[in-house]
Amino acid sequence: MSALLKNVTNCIWYAFDSLQNNAVVHKSKLKVLTANIGTLLDLYGVEKGLEHFRSSQELRFEEFRHYLQQEVFSSLPGTLALPALREYERKISEVCWLVCRKSLLSRERPLFADESVFKLFRIFCLLADLVQDCDDERQYVVSCF
Repeated sequence: MSALLKNVTNCIWYAFDSLQNNAVVHKSKLKVLTANIGTLLDLYGVEKGLEHFRSSQELRFEEFRHYLQQEVFSSLPGTLALPALREYERKISEVCWLVCRKSLLSRERPLFADESVFKLFRIFCLLADLVQDCDDERQYVVSCF
C-alpha cells in the first residue's frame, strides 16, 4: 500500500534519524522498529528479512524505506478504507514519535501537553519535505509556498 507508506515516510524518517550514526542505522535497531510497524499492521515476522537484505549490517534511510516498501507495506491489501488508513497512520506515527521524541523534545518547562506536542509532530510530518543541502545533509523543512 504505497499511499500509507507515502503518508508516514516523514515520521519513519524522524525515527530513523534519531537512531542513526553517520547516516546509517544498525540493522538490529531497525529490526525493532520494523517489528513494531509490522505488528501494528497485523504483519508478523516482517523484520526477519532485514538480516539478509543488503550485505551490510547497517542501512541508509533510502535502503530501509525500500525494504519497508517491498517487504512490509506491499503485504497490505491494495485498497484500504479511509478510516483504516488513518488509523494505521496514527499508530505508526505514535511508534515513530516514541522513538524520536527524546531527541526532538526538551521538556524542562513544557508549554504544551504531551498529546498536543504529538499532534504538532504529526502536522509537521504531513507538511514537511525532505531536502538535501550542499553538504549532503538531509533535513525536513516546511515550505511556505
